Amino acid sequence: MQEGRRADSDDALAAVARLIDAEHAADAQERDITARVLAGGLDVAASLAALELARAIERSTDRLASFAHILRRYTMNDLSI
Repeated sequence: MQEGRRADSDDALAAVARLIDAEHAADAQERDITARVLAGGLDVAASLAALELARAIERSTDRLASFAHILRRYTMNDLSI
């Protein structure tokens, strides 16, 4: 395998790992924000805004993780050629 292709593959797989880590972190943050909102202390508008933002970020990172899995599959196929 050419050195340049190997470096590109290594970079792609590192990006996959970072995207999946970001998705896991967003899941944890959404759970934390939900728990804080349910604990009370915020007005209704702020609570709803916090929940919606947390959900939107989590959905976005879910999509990124889906693309990461596709990138990993593509990269692994490319390495096997």
